[in-house]
Amino acid sequence: MDPLDNSNIAKEKRKAIIILLYFILIFSYCILSVILYTSPIRYSLENRISDYKFIRTYPWYPPWRLAFISLAYWLISVILYSFEVKEAIYMLWIFSILFLIFHTISLLNYPKKTVLYPLVYLVVSDSGFYDLHLDLAQVTLLVTVIASKPWRKIKLFHK
Repeated sequence: MDPLDNSNIAKEKRKAIIILLYFILIFSYCILSVILYTSPIRYSLENRISDYKFIRTYPWYPPWRLAFISLAYWLISVILYSFEVKEAIYMLWIFSILFLIFHTISLLNYPKKTVLYPLVYLVVSDSGFYDLHLDLAQVTLLVTVIASKPWRKIKLFHK
């Protein structure tokens, strides 16, 4: 096979572009995470766009910011994967796990009692009321597992 074949050159260019894209995504994620986590809360973007101006000093707030940026990058990875960039499955896994970690840390730092269940979590207020929430971090992990499984090869109905 000729190493200068156009199909080989196209494959190598695609591989190089994907590696560069991975590097840019992970590098920008790291930089943005450090900036968001270490920036003073009073200079946050949330204060500029929110009607409720107050300093957010909650213990769950810094991990929540990291969870939010992880979710945003997971959604970018979903878009790449939907354009049939099959290598984006690794990014789906990375950002899904990061989102799960930071989301769980923010829930564990929540001042109310929080109980984690499969796909949901329960927040118990001081007055005894229960508030059930869909755990988006577990949902993203489930979607990532489903996306990485070769479901097309499984025959559900045999003739």
